[in-house]
Amino acid sequence: MLKLEGVVEHVIYENPDTGYAVFEVDAGGTDIVVAGNVGSVDNGMSITAYGYMVNHPSYGEQFRAETCEASLPQDTAALLSYLSSGVLPYIGPSTAKKIVAKFGAHTLNVISETPDKLCELKGITPQKAAGGSVEGGRRSADSPDDDDAGCDAHRLLQGLVEADRIPLHDESG
Repeated sequence: MLKLEGVVEHVIYENPDTGYAVFEVDAGGTDIVVAGNVGSVDNGMSITAYGYMVNHPSYGEQFRAETCEASLPQDTAALLSYLSSGVLPYIGPSTAKKIVAKFGAHTLNVISETPDKLCELKGITPQKAAGGSVEGGRRSADSPDDDDAGCDAHRLLQGLVEADRIPLHDESG
């Protein structure tokens, strides 16, 4: 079995019902297409996948992931990509740029531990900073507010920050 480490650059296809995903990973300057039942992935996530290289008859060479584990973004470029992906309900690409520019490497800690600091940025209200809701783990920045559903986005992110790792899929468990 081969080990692949890198940063998710682009999610090509994702089926939230089955956990099957196809995505591109930057593995040290080489883009590799990864496919498998890995659960949810987002741009900017650092991943470690174990599997095999296969030649798909229609799509060419791919890394077929048997297991996959992800951790939170490790640098500001990956962080920007991650937040721009819609992982939090009120953060789109332009808001992500502002947040990462202001808080840099501390961005995830600010969101999870002191979300009120986000109000220092134009366009982020106390309600948005408090988190709104997350349905199915991801909403677009244009989604309407629904304060009765889901969980606080900063609570969700706080759990990810505290764990520092996001297990995606493990066939042994």
